[in-house]
Amino acid sequence: IILNDLLQRTLQQSPGIRFDVQSLYGSDFNQSLLSKTVDLGFFVLPSQDDQLNSTYLIDDEACIAVRADHPVYGKRNAFTLEDMGEVGLVSVVAEIRALTHLEHELRASQVQRRIISIVTRMWSIPYIVAKTDLAGAMPRRMAETVADDLKLKLFKPPINRPIHQWYMVWHKDNDDDPAHQWLRAQVMELVPAASELED
Repeated sequence: IILNDLLQRTLQQSPGIRFDVQSLYGSDFNQSLLSKTVDLGFFVLPSQDDQLNSTYLIDDEACIAVRADHPVYGKRNAFTLEDMGEVGLVSVVAEIRALTHLEHELRASQVQRRIISIVTRMWSIPYIVAKTDLAGAMPRRMAETVADDLKLKLFKPPINRPIHQWYMVWHKDNDDDPAHQWLRAQVMELVPAASELED
């Protein structure tokens, strides 16, 4: 939710920096940070590793996204548990779903979902639901950044679910590195602006 602003700010202030953005899927998050092949990571849990530092960034919750003119849900005001079992879904891979509170609550509720498409990146979901009759669960803050442009309608999930807390994680060896300190500072400055998306 801050990547575009971070890229724009970096282009203006430090044009020599290059960002290599990696998907959570298919990578060992902790190992990438421990081996220093990744400088900075974002995760829904603080690090428990002695060699890594983490700091809280922002709260977020899930939402259900559909296209605003969806033939069934376009005029609805709520999304029910029954809807979750009936609608066709686009979803991230099981390894990423397993990290979410929504997944655990839906499993506990024994909802049998119709997953029609599986993607490896969360950012694929809003673009797919915008052009199909599928629905997709995703972080609300992420969805809100593209909802107007893609003409999406966002629903609260039909279950009680805890809010996710996002953390920034990095190797302790980078604590005092000036470039790394600059990067972490940029992220911390941009997060409050992202929090203004909240209803």
